[in-house]
Amino acid sequence: MSKLHKRYLFIAILLLSLLSYAEDRTFRFTHLSMDDGLSHNDITSILQDSDGFMWFATRDGLNRYDGNRVKVYRHRYGNDSQLDKDYILSLCLDNHGTVWIGTRGVARYDACGDSLTYFTQKTVEGATPVGLVSSVKAGSDGNVFFLENGQGVYHYNTLSGDYHFYPFQISEDNKKTISTVNAMWVDDNNRVWLGGDMGIIFLLDPSSGKYHAIKMDCVHADNDRLQVITGNEHFIYLGFQYSGVIRYSLDKKSFSVLPLTRETDNLIFVHDILIDENLLWIATEQGLLIFDETTKQTTYVKRDYFDPLSLSDNAVYAVYKDRDNGMWVGTYFGGVNYMSLDLSRFTESYY
Repeated sequence: MSKLHKRYLFIAILLLSLLSYAEDRTFRFTHLSMDDGLSHNDITSILQDSDGFMWFATRDGLNRYDGNRVKVYRHRYGNDSQLDKDYILSLCLDNHGTVWIGTRGVARYDACGDSLTYFTQKTVEGATPVGLVSSVKAGSDGNVFFLENGQGVYHYNTLSGDYHFYPFQISEDNKKTISTVNAMWVDDNNRVWLGGDMGIIFLLDPSSGKYHAIKMDCVHADNDRLQVITGNEHFIYLGFQYSGVIRYSLDKKSFSVLPLTRETDNLIFVHDILIDENLLWIATEQGLLIFDETTKQTTYVKRDYFDPLSLSDNAVYAVYKDRDNGMWVGTYFGGVNYMSLDLSRFTESYY
C-alpha cells in the first residue's frame, strides 16, 4: 500500500472514530440521593438562587442544597406558612431573587425567616390559584406568571403589585377550548406561550388578555401531549411525548422536527429542554440527549449499570446549568446528578 493510500486510510479511520465519539461520548457524574439527605429521588425541577443555593423540587417536599447538606421543607398540617402539598411541580427565580414554588397553589421562599409562605393575594378579578400550578415563570421587569392547570394564567408584577387572571376560554382563532394546557414559557417581551395536547400552541398577550392559536403541522397526532416549552429570540422549542422536539421559527413562522434520533430508535418522551448556545440538553425517558444544532449530531448520555460515575437513571425529568458551568440532572428514580462542564474533558480522559 502506498503512503498516499495509508494516509487516506488513516484519515478515514480518524473521522469514523470522531463520529463514534460524538455518538457515544461518556460523561462522569457525582450523585445526590435520599442516602445523602434528599427527601425523595423523584426530581421535578431544579433552580439556583441568587445566593448560590441549589433547590430541588420533589414529589415529597422542597430541598435546598448548600454543597454539603440538604435542608428539606415539607408541609406542616395546621401551619399556613408551610406548603399545602409536598408534591412540588415547578420552581422559578424572579428579578428580585425571590424563589417561587408551584404546587397546589403558589408559595414563595422568605430568606429572612427561612420559611415558605403562601401567596394568597387575590387578583383584581377576585381569583387566586388553589389547584395544581404546573409552571411558574419569570418575565422581564418584575413580572411573574403562574399556570394553574385547567383554569388559566395569573400575571403578577412584583414592582407595581398589579395582579391579573386570564381564564382559559374558547380560542378566537379556531374555536377550540384551551383548558388542557400544561406547559408555559415567557419570552423577553412578557408574551406567554402555552401548549397542551391538541397540536396547537397558544400565545397570550397580557395587554389584551386574549389567547391566539397557532396550529402545528408536524406532530404525530393531535392528542400528542406537549410537555415543555422554552425558547430564545429566534426559536421556540416544544418537547412532546411522541413527536420529540419541534422547533418553531419566530422569523419564518414555521415548524420543523429536529432530527434527534436514528430511525431505528424508539420515540423519545421529552420532559425538559435546556438551551446552551448551540446545544440543546434534552431530558427524556431514554436518558439525556445533547443535540448540536450546528452539526445536527446527537450525543446520548445513559446509565451504565457497571459504571458508578454514569447517569443514575435513564428517566430524566429536569436539566439545569448553574452559574459555575455545572450541569445538574434530575431523574425519576435516581435523584440528582452533577457534572462540571469545565472538568468533564479532563475527567473523561483521565478516567
